[in-house]
Amino acid sequence: MPAREKWGYAVWGTIVVFILVMELLAAFSHGLGFPTVSKTVGDLERHHHWVKVVMLGGFVTLTARIVFYPWPNRRTDT
Repeated sequence: MPAREKWGYAVWGTIVVFILVMELLAAFSHGLGFPTVSKTVGDLERHHHWVKVVMLGGFVTLTARIVFYPWPNRRTDT
């Protein structure tokens, strides 16, 4: 596995673990005083309609990257 791929797993894995821990703490500990990330995004989408467009664009881009992998990066990293 190339070093760049290892760094990618480390960075994105850390972000996912952080968000997951925060979501679980906020969801199951009612006295902490902060909302979940999903509730915050939902509130932003309710008050600012452009946030919906940005979120939808992100999901479409992510889905296209997963479905058409390895396009547009046809050559592998070394």
